Amino acid sequence: MNFPERWISDEELEKLRELGRIARGDIIKMTTLAASGHPGGSMSSIDIYLALFSFARVKPSEPCWPARGLAC
Repeated sequence: MNFPERWISDEELEKLRELGRIARGDIIKMTTLAASGHPGGSMSSIDIYLALFSFARVKPSEPCWPARGLAC
C-alpha cells in the first residue's frame, strides 16, 4: 500500500505530542481530584481530538463560518 507524503511538519508533530502529554497530565489530575472517572478512554483518544481540532477548518467564535464546509 502506498501512502501519500507526510503533510505534517516535524514542528507541528512535536507540538501535538507536547499538547498530548500536557492533556494526559490534566486528565489524570482531574480524575484524581474528583476521585471519580475513567481516564483510559480520554487518554487513549486525546491524540485524535488534538489532531482534528488543530487541522479542522473551524472558528469557535463563528460556528456558522461559511468556509468551514458545513451548513448551519
